[in-house]
Amino acid sequence: MISSLPAIASLSKTDNVTVMARKYYSGMFRDVAFLQAAGQDEMLKPRFDKSYWLAEWSSREEIRLGYMPKSRMEQFAEMIKTELPEHFDYVEYLAPRKIESEPYLVFCGSAVEKFRSLPEAKERELYERLSARMETVWLPRVNIYRDKIQPFNSEHHFVAGNLKELTNLIYNAKAVVSVDSGPLNLACALGVPAVGIFGVTGPETMEQYARYSDLKFIGVQGEPVKCKLPCYRNYDNGFQQCESRGSARCMDGMSIPKILEAVNQLC
Repeated sequence: MISSLPAIASLSKTDNVTVMARKYYSGMFRDVAFLQAAGQDEMLKPRFDKSYWLAEWSSREEIRLGYMPKSRMEQFAEMIKTELPEHFDYVEYLAPRKIESEPYLVFCGSAVEKFRSLPEAKERELYERLSARMETVWLPRVNIYRDKIQPFNSEHHFVAGNLKELTNLIYNAKAVVSVDSGPLNLACALGVPAVGIFGVTGPETMEQYARYSDLKFIGVQGEPVKCKLPCYRNYDNGFQQCESRGSARCMDGMSIPKILEAVNQLC
């Protein structure tokens, strides 16, 4: 969603653009001046969900165009035949609010796809190590099928009312430490120092934002376990096995000291 903004902005120079988005995305689009946002949850039934087919088509196009070395923004621009702008200010378009606060970290150890997440014990250990260093806001695994980010009954977890609040939280953080998930994409787009934790995916995908933001980014890659990393888009046996078992071996063996060392380099 965030990667597509430069291409959509380019289209909007000559055409009126309306984005059909689920409610949990429309909150982000609503504050972007050149777009109209419309929720589609109520009008589409799951069995005939056109967004599902669009996502399937997009995935096939990614394979056809090649996942690397093209960025997703470049792929999107090629699909819709438009030129990317030379400069794109994510801060301007996402319009986060600067607030006065004590320094804090934002930590996200869980993605929607479990095989991109840290094991629960390792996630908790990393949070405790980070919070001993600086006040740390721990983002829970997000339930994206609700209008709002789902509340968690934990004193440690941050509860955002919507994506706009999440954007403000990340924008004002000292740094973000996250697995390959939405919070990491937001941090990199907004130019917030970030440590990305990667297993089956690779840190190269975050480099697309370096064209537009003053990005301080360090990627920490898991150790391969009889497989070739990153494997997410190669659909090799390593990826398929990790997907079926629900967790990735490279994430199971992720080095917490290596992540903490990267955090120390940033702040």
